[in-house]
Amino acid sequence: MSRGTVLALVLGGLYLASRLTGLTTLPIFLDETQLIYWAVAIADGEKWLRPWSYGKGTSVFLNALLFPWAFDHYLWASRALAVGFGGATLMAG
Repeated sequence: MSRGTVLALVLGGLYLASRLTGLTTLPIFLDETQLIYWAVAIADGEKWLRPWSYGKGTSVFLNALLFPWAFDHYLWASRALAVGFGGATLMAG
């Protein structure tokens, strides 16, 4: 394994360890409440025009795909998805 690969794996591991520790320690924020509400509604088959109007379509629709498997852990799942987006951005940069 090359040094660059090892460095990327270590950096990725440190990123995940620091971001996923205590992920739901903070209370839910108002914007998270709205985004989770929209995602649950979309997962239940409701209309999905509103998130696009507010520029939140991507995260809401990916959460809606994730929520059928999240059961009652919507906040953790939504924040973990945001950590995943951040990690992908970190590795792409």
